[in-house]
Amino acid sequence: MLLFKKDFFADSKIKWKKINDKIFSNYLKKNLKISQNDSLQIYKNLGLEKNSNNFKIFCKKKIYLLKCVELKNSKKRSEIKNIIILLNWLKKNKSLVPNPISFKDGNYSINFRERNLFLSNYMRGNHFKGGKEEFNNVVKNICFTTKLLKKYRYKRNLKLHNISVSHLNKIITLMNKNKKRWINFFGKKKSKYLEKYWWKINNIILNLRSINYENKKLEVVHIDIHPHNIITRGNKFIGFLDSESWMLSSVQEAFAYGGFKLCRQVILNNRSQKVLSSIGDEYINLITKYYDKNLDFNKKILLLCEKVILERIVNIFKFNLLNNNKKWNKLLPVLLEHLDEARIIFNNYK
Repeated sequence: MLLFKKDFFADSKIKWKKINDKIFSNYLKKNLKISQNDSLQIYKNLGLEKNSNNFKIFCKKKIYLLKCVELKNSKKRSEIKNIIILLNWLKKNKSLVPNPISFKDGNYSINFRERNLFLSNYMRGNHFKGGKEEFNNVVKNICFTTKLLKKYRYKRNLKLHNISVSHLNKIITLMNKNKKRWINFFGKKKSKYLEKYWWKINNIILNLRSINYENKKLEVVHIDIHPHNIITRGNKFIGFLDSESWMLSSVQEAFAYGGFKLCRQVILNNRSQKVLSSIGDEYINLITKYYDKNLDFNKKILLLCEKVILERIVNIFKFNLLNNNKKWNKLLPVLLEHLDEARIIFNNYK
């Protein structure tokens, strides 16, 4: 089995497609701080997950980033408001995050087609490529912002990320009971592949019992650091994407998964045994240097990383079990292989 294959998230080029939606364009003209006669060009991000809700807006030689968020309930509107307050605070304190821009009415968000729109400056660059100097700068900035957020006064206003393992246990148990339906969910090939990893999944669940989640201190952290949520230019860190992922969560889990995704990209960019065997240690050293020299998660980093990968696998299970939704099934083999790749990257921290 060949590991560390290039996947969608390995592509550092940001891809956009021009759209022609007159109703959307006219609505934006009415609400942006521009003239009705100004020409507007709208490009949709072709990324996966939340980045697919990003739009690039060209107007009067300026470029903006427009984020669209589905308004499922009033709570979501409040979450967006609190994220904007956080971004303004981070920007004021020299963190490299998108800079919120108000609309004509002075508000930082507006509603359109049951979605909430909020605007920020466009950060020019590419997704994280995986160069060594670039890697050092990215990790340094992640540490700076996460450390800075310890001082944030309104932590409790942000969304609480569920880090317990009870929901994982529940879905894994359901999958065990529904083994005969796996072929209907995933097809013969993917089901066979899942069967091969099933003992690992159950072993991770067993090992997670050693972590006491009742006493775990939560801080504000970006819970989904990966190459497509980082903008760089050259080797310089430009900023974070996916502002909704700033949540009250476990810093250790966020660092474990984010570290895995960044280290994986470095391996794809530097195909050598030396990089493969050392990048995990280098990441831990950078975290210790720039975040907290007393952060003791060396022995837990692999298990925490496996947990976050498993959460993403379990989401695919949930889509199939509860909604008969096969949209994300194509990512199942990739995520299963991530479990093996994480053990290689964090080989010294089992």
